[in-house]
Amino acid sequence: QVKWHEICLSTPAAILEVLNAWENGVLSVEAVQKITDNIKGKVCSMAICAVAWLVAHVRMLGRDEREKPQTMIRQLVTPLYAENTLQFYNERVVIMSSIMEHMCTDVFQQTGAMVRSPIEGQEPIPYRNLLPPKEPIHNSLSKQFQVVLHKGWVDSRALHLFESLLNMGGVFWFTNNLVKELLKETRQEWASRVVELLYSIFCLDTQQITLTLLGTILPNLLTDSAHWHSLADPPGKALAKLSVWCALSSYSSHHKGPFSARQRKRQREDIE
Repeated sequence: QVKWHEICLSTPAAILEVLNAWENGVLSVEAVQKITDNIKGKVCSMAICAVAWLVAHVRMLGRDEREKPQTMIRQLVTPLYAENTLQFYNERVVIMSSIMEHMCTDVFQQTGAMVRSPIEGQEPIPYRNLLPPKEPIHNSLSKQFQVVLHKGWVDSRALHLFESLLNMGGVFWFTNNLVKELLKETRQEWASRVVELLYSIFCLDTQQITLTLLGTILPNLLTDSAHWHSLADPPGKALAKLSVWCALSSYSSHHKGPFSARQRKRQREDIE
């Protein structure tokens, strides 16, 4: 009567033992294949837990040490189609494989390898290699924002690129540079459009971006006379509107439900 969360927490330790046994010659490739088939053939979440640990493990290894764990990842990612599978398994295994491919593609791309051989007629995994090589991320952010500004809306590809830039540059860098894009606009209509677009983009991490905007970026603009000319209407009014929207959104979402154990007390106080 083991609970599911205990199984998920124990899966990485079991995978580590299997990998160690394989690397030390105790298990054969066939035996490892049988084990991975059993893992992904029963409950899809177990395979996802296993791949999550293997991806983290591979990132810490040198290139010469990655062959066996990457082979295990490939074995787990490959769907298992058999006649005796459980009800609805075939539908769930498609979702499982998609999740795991997104988890481990970056690891394989570091060495130019592929998660699995491309299937004829199937499109490659989207949203990979979105950032152009050898270009400063500031240029990528500015170019992508100009694209969505002229288009008038943020599509899924742009949203994934913005998310990658947020993770790479950090909250302050991301928010500060997008606010600069807003302050460039001197036309009322376009300033209003920028506000709506930024509000949608800031949903990637509303609370942290709002804290950065209200706690750091706005005070810097308001206390430095060199920036006062950029706060005239319409960009200044648009920035005020964006700040209020973000504050209200962050505050209301913060108070929708009970505090979870993962929320830090300090962050709650900052939001207040």
